[in-house]
Amino acid sequence: MNHYCLFVKLMYKRISLNLLSVLEHWFQLSVTCIKWCDTGSDFFELACGIRQGGVLSTYLFAPYIDSVVDKVKSYSLGCYIKAVCVSVFL
Repeated sequence: MNHYCLFVKLMYKRISLNLLSVLEHWFQLSVTCIKWCDTGSDFFELACGIRQGGVLSTYLFAPYIDSVVDKVKSYSLGCYIKAVCVSVFL
């Protein structure tokens, strides 16, 4: 997930600029590592994406993915059951 695309989508949802500034700063400071069995990698900058299992992750992912779901529905493609689009399961 591109962070700046997320910020634009949040702006369309009328999220306050103060909250957007906090999120931008938080993303700039974000680092992570990869753990596999008992071994961990060095920490590295999290340039895109959101933390899997993070408290805010679902709230940040939802507005990001909404436009994708809307685009699929607008093309009237995929699977429909009684006129309800079931092409995307989230």
